[in-house]
Amino acid sequence: MKYISGIFFCLVLCYASGCKKSYLPPPINVPASYLVVEGVINTDFGPTTIKLSKTVNISATTSDNPVLNAIVTIESDQGNSYPVPEAGSGKYISATLSLDNTAKYRLRIKTADNREYVSDFVPVLNPPPIDSVSFAVKSNGIQMYVSTHDPQNHTRFYRWEYE
Repeated sequence: MKYISGIFFCLVLCYASGCKKSYLPPPINVPASYLVVEGVINTDFGPTTIKLSKTVNISATTSDNPVLNAIVTIESDQGNSYPVPEAGSGKYISATLSLDNTAKYRLRIKTADNREYVSDFVPVLNPPPIDSVSFAVKSNGIQMYVSTHDPQNHTRFYRWEYE
């Protein structure tokens, strides 16, 4: 009898845990007015690419809302200024720059509707040298591994791009 009541309890538990309802929140309809800035100031002999866009509603039929005709500038705390001209589709790409790694930099953005956005000045964080690069073949592609360390613990987050 105990065996049958144990099976019955397990069946009831499985049935109860299978009764889940999906929650689909109503779409939030607010004006698409938040500026999204994507990019990193490249201080190491290369161009800087900044992508500007505006947020879109979750119910929108498009997911891309580029910001066009903005004026984007990289500024240093030493008074230098570097233009980042528009390249199309919301992308702004600077010339190849060699920036002073001891200075602090910020972005200044002025949109076509005369709104101005200025970030804080931030110091340049140089990544430590790469210790090793390896890879593993997975069923859905290749997994890349990059190992490095910073004995002084100045930097904790890294971003690498490769071609």
